[in-house]
Amino acid sequence: MANVSEVTIRELSGKQQIARVGLNGYKSFTKNPTSQTSPSRLIWSFTVLDGNRGPLEQSWSQRRPVLLCTPNGKSAHVRVVAMPVDKDSFGLIEFL
Repeated sequence: MANVSEVTIRELSGKQQIARVGLNGYKSFTKNPTSQTSPSRLIWSFTVLDGNRGPLEQSWSQRRPVLLCTPNGKSAHVRVVAMPVDKDSFGLIEFL
């Protein structure tokens, strides 16, 4: 597996850990090319390293934001936009 940056995904309140994931470094900035006012989006690929996939899959299926927390204490609201299908594949998260 490629080098990944390990981060923690928590419920939006920050109290309960859902999973530890690895960001693999692939990121994409997207913007609607026909709109002058739509904001850019940052989408980053990830893999689940360990944790409970159930709540992560629920947040994905319900389009519910979660909290991404770095080891140095920084955090960001994200949404899972594509779940990895198995332990060897990658999904996508969108920074909100």
